[in-house]
This record gives sequence, C-alpha cells and structure tokens, in this order.
Amino acid sequence: MKIEFYKKPSGKCLVYEKIKKLDARKQKKILKMIEKLKTENLEKLLKSEVVKKLKDNLFELRPHGYRLTFIVHKNYYLILTIFKKQGNKTPQKEFENAINIKKMIDEKLTHY
Repeated sequence: MKIEFYKKPSGKCLVYEKIKKLDARKQKKILKMIEKLKTENLEKLLKSEVVKKLKDNLFELRPHGYRLTFIVHKNYYLILTIFKKQGNKTPQKEFENAINIKKMIDEKLTHY
C-alpha cells in the first residue's frame, strides 16, 4: 500500500521534519519500518506487534524507541504523528493529538 504523510493546512509536514532532525541511524530504522508497513500485510504486522491498534481506524507503528500514528484510507496509509517512546503506554497528549488530526481528516474525507 502507498504511504502518505499528514500535512498541516500550511503545507508543513511535521512527521517528515522530525524524522529529518534525527541522526542517520535512527532515520534509517524508522524509514525501514515505514517500508515494512508499505510492503507487508497489516494483519501480519498487528500479530507481530510491529503495529498496535489504538482505536477504530487509528494505529501505531512501533519502530525502535519511536511511535508513528497512522490511519488507513482506501489504498494508502496516512501517517499522522511521530513521537519518542517514553513508557509502556501511549502518552495521553500524543494520543489526543492523533485523534484530533484523525477527526479533521475524517471530516474532510466525508465531504469528498
């Protein structure tokens, strides 16, 4: 499936910008996991715990020490946010941020 990154109304892609700021080793690990998401079956990734379902159509990709939230829409994954893993649970602030972006996108998609 295709991968897209969420862009703010200003056109800014915060996920891509955060990844670019990381050192080359971390970038490579994250990009490798994104590629895995692109090429492998979502159900298989859920079973292997590479991906975790957070809520409805909101998922979390779990590359080494980082988390990327994403949704599935038609034939692509839309990556919404990225954050550094701080503990066992998804931080409430990060979860709410992803939910808010998802709601905004869901509203836009229902108008098309």
